[in-house]
Amino acid sequence: MKQEILFAEAKNLKTEFTFSKLDPEEKEIVAALVSWSNPAKYTGQIEQLHGRSVVIKSPTRHVSDPTDFFMEKYDGIQIFGFGGARAMIREGVAEVPSKIEITQLNETNHSNELAAIIQLRDFDDKGRLKTWNRPYAPMHGMDQTEAKARKAITVKIADYHSKVLKEQGVPFFSVPEFVAEGFFPDKKDPSGNPLVFQAYRVPIIDRFPSQLIQTAQSESVEIMFHRLQTFSFLAGRFFRTLHQTFDLAYMDGHLGNMSLLRTEKKAGIYATDLGSAKDIKSHPFAEKFRGIDIYTYIATSRSLMASYAGFLEARHGQDKAIKDFQNLLTFISISGLASGYFETEITKGENMSTIKVIKNGEKFGNDLMKIFSPNSSPQVSLDMFEVYLKEITENN
Repeated sequence: MKQEILFAEAKNLKTEFTFSKLDPEEKEIVAALVSWSNPAKYTGQIEQLHGRSVVIKSPTRHVSDPTDFFMEKYDGIQIFGFGGARAMIREGVAEVPSKIEITQLNETNHSNELAAIIQLRDFDDKGRLKTWNRPYAPMHGMDQTEAKARKAITVKIADYHSKVLKEQGVPFFSVPEFVAEGFFPDKKDPSGNPLVFQAYRVPIIDRFPSQLIQTAQSESVEIMFHRLQTFSFLAGRFFRTLHQTFDLAYMDGHLGNMSLLRTEKKAGIYATDLGSAKDIKSHPFAEKFRGIDIYTYIATSRSLMASYAGFLEARHGQDKAIKDFQNLLTFISISGLASGYFETEITKGENMSTIKVIKNGEKFGNDLMKIFSPNSSPQVSLDMFEVYLKEITENN
């Protein structure tokens, strides 16, 4: 990593593993980190930092070909619940400093401070959107309710991935693999339940916002357009898979939770942070929950494109061309998302290339641009999407 990583001074923590299928060398590193037993010794293993987790490089698993990521072969381990970087907590986006500190989990309630990333959403009996914060949220930690949900959803989708890989060929998406869990006997929630740590096998790969910026800086604008369109198409397809195959709403489907997987012959998507997913199978407003995923993606997409336009303005000054460029990027993102989500309706069983699906799905992209207009409130957009989705379902 480019940042200088430091561990804050902290006392050792008592830990107990309840499950592990880590390799012995991997477990040694994970155990040292979660117990804060000379964690600085393993600074060189850290590949990525997040608000409530770190990703380390596995000492025993290596990837030489990006194709491995499609085949459930990962080179990283993401550890949740023992610590994190406060600098990375800002609505899932971070202005990363050159020097960054990892601080230990704190079991006291930080619900207000973490509001931007732990907000809960539901609908009342009239279909009105309700939002509230979790009543309890430890800093950099994970209570048993969150740990149980994260593990259950991730394992469910990973098992499906394995089944498809075995029976049908390489899937278009990948998710983490649950490999270890334990608890902190002396770190407890207000009810006296120990806080939990977990470890997952993951690919060491940048999240999509970083991937897109890197493409813009090192390759051509045309390649950036293509990758944004491809990624958005795959995100739409992944949302539809969650909604239809699993009866789940992602509930955290912003661009920073996904990555574009690429080989010479195949593109796919990696999705993580699945613990907020909600079962919508019997919910009376299931279509609105689906809409939340679309809304979240579009809102964060607009934010990312605005940030990129700001990056250009800082270097070249204000220019109408930059604003037009921002609008074009936003349209490419939304039209790609719509084509992936409504791929079944667009193809009607015909075998089409991704490019043709996106071209033929232009109407769906324009529709989503209107439904999820930045001038509309979330409630209005979700109401409109509910009607829109029901009409499409009835007509196909």
